[in-house]
Amino acid sequence: MLLRKWWGIGLMFGLALLAVMILSCAKAPEKELQEASAAIEAARTAEADLYVPDLFAEAQSNLTEAETLSVAKQYKQAKELALSAKMKADSAAVLAAKNKEEKRTEAEALLANAQKMLDELNKSINAEKKIAKAKMTPIKNNAKAAEDLLAQAKKSHEGGEFKNAYDQAQMVLKKVSDTQNELAALKAPKAPAPKAKTGKKK
Repeated sequence: MLLRKWWGIGLMFGLALLAVMILSCAKAPEKELQEASAAIEAARTAEADLYVPDLFAEAQSNLTEAETLSVAKQYKQAKELALSAKMKADSAAVLAAKNKEEKRTEAEALLANAQKMLDELNKSINAEKKIAKAKMTPIKNNAKAAEDLLAQAKKSHEGGEFKNAYDQAQMVLKKVSDTQNELAALKAPKAPAPKAKTGKKK
């Protein structure tokens, strides 16, 4: 009888201890969530949202889902997603630095090409003497707009905004190319109007 009593007490104690252990293990992954959040902010500072947008968005999505699962007390899944978010954010920060440097080089080359094409356009405009002034005004306005945009692109590049500089330089190239085509169309000789056919009356 006494043995059964002690056995029952031991069983209850063991179950209580097991419950405590389970509860202690099943806790919100606060550390992992904080580390993931810090990694995402570091990636944002590295401009991963500009230079590695897809991977950065995945990290953000993982963290958001991890926080939702943590609130729902699904701690295991929350921890896994928080760790995934941190890993992706860390990778995004590294890739952002690499891609930013590549974009700097690409923008620099594009700016040089845009400046060269704009100089050629202005040279053609200044050399043109036959086209009427009224027809040349839109051409000159387009060239001036391209010049202003190129100045903005160079400013962006100097300020370290290499993606903006690259995009703006591409816009300059398109505007210059379109204006060159418009100027070429004005300079092209006009085809003579066809003569009206005259038939003899019978």
